[in-house]
Amino acid sequence: MKKITSSVAILSSVFASACCLLPVLLAGVAGIAGVASFFEKFRLPFIIIAALSLGYGFYVAYFQKKKECAPGEVCSTSQGKHKQRIVLWVITVLVALVITFPYWIQLL
Repeated sequence: MKKITSSVAILSSVFASACCLLPVLLAGVAGIAGVASFFEKFRLPFIIIAALSLGYGFYVAYFQKKKECAPGEVCSTSQGKHKQRIVLWVITVLVALVITFPYWIQLL
């Protein structure tokens, strides 16, 4: 019974503040838009940093000479290297989506 009472109290407080919740959410969206417009001038340097970081990640994942690893470390198994490459490709796709977002959002 105590859990039900607590749940009803929490739910009623959410509904009671619903009149004020929408303006707060809209202010938050406006704040995010303001921050995004501030960082627009830094977009090119961030893209360059992301491309260099991904380039270094691909170098380490595919072209770097194998180094000696202690037994049991992630780099000592081919499975660990395979997981690192999968994560690298997932991050590359996400970065590509974020970089191209201003162009393809216009099509929607």
